[in-house]
Amino acid sequence: MNILIVSGSPRKGSQSAKVANQFKKILVQRFKVDDKNVNILDLSDNKLPLWPADDPQLNAAQVKDNIESVVFQLQKADALVFLSPEYHGMASPALKNFFMYCPVFDIAHKPALAVGVSSGRGGTYPITELRISSFKNNHLFYIPEHLIISNVIEEFEKESYTSWEEMSVTEKRATDCLDMLLTYAEALKGVRGKLVDIQQDYPYGM
Repeated sequence: MNILIVSGSPRKGSQSAKVANQFKKILVQRFKVDDKNVNILDLSDNKLPLWPADDPQLNAAQVKDNIESVVFQLQKADALVFLSPEYHGMASPALKNFFMYCPVFDIAHKPALAVGVSSGRGGTYPITELRISSFKNNHLFYIPEHLIISNVIEEFEKESYTSWEEMSVTEKRATDCLDMLLTYAEALKGVRGKLVDIQQDYPYGM
């Protein structure tokens, strides 16, 4: 089982990146997923230019390498987690731009967990935006459950998540959501190939 966690903030040392690393701890410590099978894609490190990347001033070779790195990780993943900070009541523009680079069939019918992150009381709007506009052509499968992490600075600071009693309500909710994601991933493995085959003639709908 390969899990890809995408930290959608363009900022270095972001709270989204912090949560991504803590999610990895939960997957490894509580669900015994092999450490090397949980990968984090931090969009502050892998800078994708504004799509369609046709600016002649761009380093074409570097752009090509960055895109290929992203595609490789998407192809390998069985399940995905998308963490978006809330900026001005919207999802991260870096994350929305990222979806423009997702090939049609590489994430089709793969389960994904949407997570909204806010240093205040927000986090709701990124979830709404991702569910509305980030899956249509790539056929990503968002699971019904999602997670809103408000006041994120006060959350996910632990070294260990082995003790359920010592976890906050938000950390417990995150653990349940990740458990659901893994369950969906296991269940969809057997049918994903057929679902991708069915949509070959009309990959973008009717």
